[in-house]
Amino acid sequence: MNQARLVRKYLNQCRVMQLATTSGDQPWICSVWFVTDENLNLYWASWPIRRHSQEISANPKVCAAVVVQEPNSKKKQATIGVQIQGQAVLVDKSAEIKPIAKEYAKKFGFSQIWVNKFEGQETNHKLYKLIPELFVLFDEQNFPSNTRLEWRPRK
Repeated sequence: MNQARLVRKYLNQCRVMQLATTSGDQPWICSVWFVTDENLNLYWASWPIRRHSQEISANPKVCAAVVVQEPNSKKKQATIGVQIQGQAVLVDKSAEIKPIAKEYAKKFGFSQIWVNKFEGQETNHKLYKLIPELFVLFDEQNFPSNTRLEWRPRK
């Protein structure tokens, strides 16, 4: 399986990513639930008053990490993870929010009422999107002799 397919598979099976932002020379990291779209953009819901949201509004350059499989020496499991570098933006158009809200609700068990309120921007949560510029796949299981593979999706 090629790295692009693996990245898509791994991101679809995972639920949480660590999101890194900066303010000046001070980094910050947080954990957020996420979903992806067909272009491998990553989306999460967050309050605009949160530190990471504030930092994104000032500097959209972000990184994220997703742990797919932690090593386990007893079961001889390999380490697998995906790191992402890109730009983050606030999504405020209902036409873009609606399909992502439905996917978010499906993945995390939220109701249609939640989808309607989120789409109508009637909650404290807003939708953010990470537009990836670089993926780094670290995969000891599928690529044991070359565990670090870079991929730029939009080239």
